[in-house]
Amino acid sequence: MNTEQRTTGNDAFDIKNDYVIINNRRILFREQSIIDGKLHMTMPSDLKKMPVEPIAAEFSDEAMPDVFFMNAQETMTMFFSFREEMIDNESIKEATNILLQDFFESNPSFEFISSTVFDAAGTAVGCFDLSSYSDDIEIYSLMFIFPFEGRLVFGSFNYSCENMTGWDDVAKQMISSINIVDNRASN
Repeated sequence: MNTEQRTTGNDAFDIKNDYVIINNRRILFREQSIIDGKLHMTMPSDLKKMPVEPIAAEFSDEAMPDVFFMNAQETMTMFFSFREEMIDNESIKEATNILLQDFFESNPSFEFISSTVFDAAGTAVGCFDLSSYSDDIEIYSLMFIFPFEGRLVFGSFNYSCENMTGWDDVAKQMISSINIVDNRASN
């Protein structure tokens, strides 16, 4: 595949082909383990797993993420929270709609972009994207939920919209790459 095919816009590109070009910048992608080698996702290689303690003050106890990734420029983050709520593939659409409603009731200034439910390697994933402002900076967020070991996982991919055109398609590809490793199949 040549470089032109990996650029944003109407041209086709795929994060599983090692890299894409966004805003004339080559972004490398690799599959990363989210938790204990059981949950994987393809994401930018410059997103690094970080300790959650330094960001604890920014979250309520209920919203505190269990896994946190951030790039060196601190312009892109990804969070995963492993919740106690039980959920299965069949319940994801309803749970996505409830979560979306809760977000907009708690903060009507969010600008809704889209929502969908899709299959990622046999796992139902509900997601919606929105934009909001924090300290006068526009933030794009792709929120997503899916079942993992029978429990709800809430995730969020966030970045500042400044100079970030093209990331919305890439973010959706990242979420589509969720892969749950079934250890029972190897036993």
